[in-house]
Formats: sequence, C-alpha cells, structure tokens
Amino acid sequence: AGSSEYDPATWAAANPALGITIQPEQLQLELEAPNRAQFLRASLNLWVSAEQAWLPPGTWPALQAPLPDPFTGGAVFMESRTGESRYLLLRAVREPDGVYVHYLGERRSLRESWQELTELLDADPTLACYVGAGLESSIPAALERRVQLIGRKELLAGTRFTRAMIGEGRVHHCGSSVLGDHVARAVAMEMGGGYTISSKASPGPVELARIVVWAVALLGREERKRERPAVVVARSRR
Repeated sequence: AGSSEYDPATWAAANPALGITIQPEQLQLELEAPNRAQFLRASLNLWVSAEQAWLPPGTWPALQAPLPDPFTGGAVFMESRTGESRYLLLRAVREPDGVYVHYLGERRSLRESWQELTELLDADPTLACYVGAGLESSIPAALERRVQLIGRKELLAGTRFTRAMIGEGRVHHCGSSVLGDHVARAVAMEMGGGYTISSKASPGPVELARIVVWAVALLGREERKRERPAVVVARSRR
C-alpha cells in the first residue's frame, strides 16, 4: 500500500475547511515544496517518524509487494540490539526486478536464533548467512564455514547505494510494520569517513534498517553487475 498524501480525499479528511478557508491549490503548492515531512505533519496531521530521515516519507510503504514464489536462495541476516538480548532476522533474495526483503522476526534467545539459522541453512544449501560482527564469538562450530561477519565497514559502503536502489523502486518488502518503523525512523549522516545510518541520531531502534542496507548492498550490486552492458571495442586494420 502506498502513501495517500497525493489523494485529495486525504486532504479533505485532514482539513474540514478545505474549499472554504483552505484552497486545494494551496495544499498542492505545499505538497510540491522540498520539505515533504512538513507537509505531512502540518497540512495532513500525519506522524513523521524522523525529521531528518534518510528516506522521504511514503517511500518505503509504496514498495510493499508479494514475495516471489518460491522464495529461495539469497541470504539471511542476523543482528543484535546493543545491550539487550534481542536478535533480529531478515532474509533477502535478488530477483530480476530488484531485491526482496522479508522480516523473519525477533528472537529473545541466542540459542533459539542459531537453531533457526541452522534449520534455514540446512533446508537451502544455496542460502548465504551474514551476522553482525558483535556476534562473532557466539557462532556455533558447525556453522563457522557458512557464516560471514558483516558490520560498520559494509554499512558505510552501502548506505548511499541502498538509498539509491530504494529511490529507483528496486527494493521490495513484505509489509512488516516493525521493519517499516525501523526504516522510516532511520537517520543517516556523514560520519566516520562516509555516509551511514546513525543509531544515536535516530529516534528509536534501527537495527533492521542496517540489515536492509547490508542486504541490498550485497545482493543489489550483483544485480547491477549483470545489468552492466558489455563494451566491445573493434580495432580496424589498416
């Protein structure tokens, strides 16, 4: 389901005086202004998760789509919430029209999380597995060869690319409200030598937004490589 800020019916519901003291033309001008968050908050009385969010309001909800069937291959990711026993799982698959991400849920037990990852990997030998660098010491011996670490370096390298992929409509998601909240409230800024999502600047948890960056950067770049046209240079013989 996409954003409804373009729908005049939404304008009327939020502004009972529309057509009397407020004219549609006025709202249209406010809609077209650079500060979309201001329009949503002041003119439509809608909640905006973060003033400096890395994505324009309404961008992520518009990308909800049915998951491919079968939803196989790709990669599964796990990240933990700092200071809490919470572990978040997300799976991503690359398709011709972009990267699909599916939130698998939150687990309160590290043992339960690794058990679930083991079952996923056993069921699909083509599935790659990435976990946050902070979980390195907990990787079971049986999974050491299949699990790869991922962290801040990949986040710095992938945030701009992921934002561009989302803006192009080449990222699709399952419609999870939890995933949507994390992505909507994420704030990105220049820090540590690059542009990246900032947990400190974001008004709430953004672990899933970080995973989305990891997933889209990893799988999306492979997609772009395949799309890149080959250039053949012919040398004439004299």
